[in-house]
Amino acid sequence: MALTNRQVKNIIWHIENNREICGEKSTLDDVLTSLKRNVKETKE
Repeated sequence: MALTNRQVKNIIWHIENNREICGEKSTLDDVLTSLKRNVKETKE
């Protein structure tokens, strides 16, 4: 299942706002970096 750019941006928003609460901050930071890189590359 492929995600749309909007869905990825939505995931990014949720991670940015909830990663401290979830308790897996270091893992979520890595996921966040990867997703942001993916969004940036798809815009080009």
